[in-house]
Amino acid sequence: MSNHLIVGAAGQLGVELMLALQAKYGAERVTLSDIRPVPHPQAEASEFILCDARDKDALDHLIERTQPSTV
Repeated sequence: MSNHLIVGAAGQLGVELMLALQAKYGAERVTLSDIRPVPHPQAEASEFILCDARDKDALDHLIERTQPSTV
């Protein structure tokens, strides 16, 4: 099974992508990441990891930790 990482998940596009991926693959296959929590009730169904995408080392660690097939 594939895992999916959404960077910038708290934004408008991130929320829409979250909903679509959760519906297609299941919430357990979607990891959310942003500098603030995702303001949508469905976000609680997926793992959230606080990360600033502008921080290359933090982003590298996030990708290593989650091993996503898509980002």
